Amino acid sequence: MNCISISFKLAPREIRSRIAPDKSKQVEFIKNLISNYTDECVMLCTCNRTEIYFDGECQNEILQALCQLGSFEENELGRYVMYFFGHKAIVHLFSLAAGLDSMVVGEDEILRQLKEAYEISVENSSVSSQFNMIFQSAFACAKKIKSSTSLSTIPVSVATLAANTAAKFTGSSVTALVIGATGKIGLSTLKNLISHKNVTVYATTRNRNKDTQPAAELGTKLYSFSDRYDLVDSSDCIISATSAPHYTLNFLDVKNAIKTKKPRLFIDLAVPPDIDPHISEIEKATLLTIDSFEKIAKQNNIKKEKIALTAKEIIANEVDSLEKELAYHEFLPNLNQASQNEIDTKKLIIALKSELDFSQFNAVIAAISKILKEGEP
Repeated sequence: MNCISISFKLAPREIRSRIAPDKSKQVEFIKNLISNYTDECVMLCTCNRTEIYFDGECQNEILQALCQLGSFEENELGRYVMYFFGHKAIVHLFSLAAGLDSMVVGEDEILRQLKEAYEISVENSSVSSQFNMIFQSAFACAKKIKSSTSLSTIPVSVATLAANTAAKFTGSSVTALVIGATGKIGLSTLKNLISHKNVTVYATTRNRNKDTQPAAELGTKLYSFSDRYDLVDSSDCIISATSAPHYTLNFLDVKNAIKTKKPRLFIDLAVPPDIDPHISEIEKATLLTIDSFEKIAKQNNIKKEKIALTAKEIIANEVDSLEKELAYHEFLPNLNQASQNEIDTKKLIIALKSELDFSQFNAVIAAISKILKEGEP
């Protein structure tokens, strides 16, 4: 198995978006590769990467097909491409399935996307026994890493940490207000908040007709930025993440807006600050800034890096087992033939001795000795 990868590591978003077809065009692309260049093919398309897993030495032809798909000049796409061949392609697939190659290390979404990409190829007869073994082993390894480590459960982004803190604030249902929901951090925080079933989310934007589609697609009710103080009183948690040069929430305005005395959590994820620090002086109000979350994020990132090393060890062992299984299946016809004929054991041992290094040959001798010993009465 080999792989062509165009990902966030080298390619900017505008390049990636040109080679990320919808499902129907993806099926058409796969069928074209199968008809002309390769026997097996899986195409993965996400917002962060497009990857082609294929059999044979047809990487140049596949690159040309990708250029046609994205309307690139010939070889224009080449500088954004990473190639993985044989063993390295398998390790890359295993690492990708486990979330080790993602922007957010350990994230689970890529595994679902990989499974969907594989199923598309299965439905279109684009994989056979070898790719089936490789992909199923990668999925099983990812599941093993997820169950035996905490790689996917340690948050390392400020947005995730802030959303988790907000979701746990009351101990039950939470009403959260996000000010600045169209910015990068604000939108990410919004997505994370929505993933918590106990959280009801409202959001504000300065211009309801500009750049609001991503937030609106999440099903969040959008309000005008000018309505923010009216929403503060009914909210348990208020998160602000804008690029404004001045406060989005002032002390006196917030104090006057609050009619119901209850615990409230204010989270300021902006630099410079969005929330007047004096708000922490309001009765039952707690203010957290981006500094506290960044500190936790750095600590969690160190933990995750250590766990990632364990995950890589698991991958190395699983890939080793898989490659031995693949080699065994490839040799199986010869093994069946050998069982029908007498083989000179001494000749076999001498041939192995000349072909293998000491550790390999010693392992073979140990295995044969074990078989002979077990066969004794």
